[in-house]
Amino acid sequence: MAWTDNIPAWGNQVSDDVGKIKDNFTEIKKSFAGAAAPANPQPGQIWLDTDNHLLKIRNEANNAWQSIWDVANNKPVIANLSGDITGAMIAAAIKDAAAGTASLRTLGYGETQAMPGNASPPPPAAVAGDYLIISADTEREWLNDLAYTKIKEIIVPRAGTYRIVFDLFGSSVLNKAYALIYRDGSPVGTERSRSIPSYQTFSEDISGWSLGDKCQLYVKSSSAVGGSANKVRNFRLYEGSIYLRGYVTLD
Repeated sequence: MAWTDNIPAWGNQVSDDVGKIKDNFTEIKKSFAGAAAPANPQPGQIWLDTDNHLLKIRNEANNAWQSIWDVANNKPVIANLSGDITGAMIAAAIKDAAAGTASLRTLGYGETQAMPGNASPPPPAAVAGDYLIISADTEREWLNDLAYTKIKEIIVPRAGTYRIVFDLFGSSVLNKAYALIYRDGSPVGTERSRSIPSYQTFSEDISGWSLGDKCQLYVKSSSAVGGSANKVRNFRLYEGSIYLRGYVTLD
């Protein structure tokens, strides 16, 4: 069955025209489904290509059929793409571009990400400086501990780099005091020592801290017997801004 244009027309048999009009309505009802393209197409005409399982539309110039829907797989046919839109394509499209470059950006607080709605950005990373943030000033003493033992601890309030300061007192040359900064139980600082019975202040800038890390001071002695106690005090964290506004005093 096919579409017939020249109906009704003078010279046609009425019975023939009625049959052809009926056939034309049948074609309209089924949107011109068939293995072959309909004859005498018009711009905007729809054709279901049952041989290739594609829904097609006639272009405006009336000189070609354009595929618009893959009926077999129930998905659109998109021109200028070789194959399906894949997960890999989508993943590549939403990668965060460099600052100033348009892209589909993920939500987050990075400099190339889009800010989540109704959210505040995280605080900037700490930079070592001279603003006192947290202090644990109470004097502590120990005697004859040959292995490093934790004596002070501060929870880091935000990520970044801190200036870590403490005072160390050594009882004598026979019982030298040692101190070392740890992060969550692992040494990260420079070993310090003192063998004179007076306080010396040590300072060190250490990077790589994360929110919630434990900044710890471990100590030991050079002798296992006799002597006087070694001491520490004023274990402190400093940074280069006043973001936290004031400081916290610990024991």
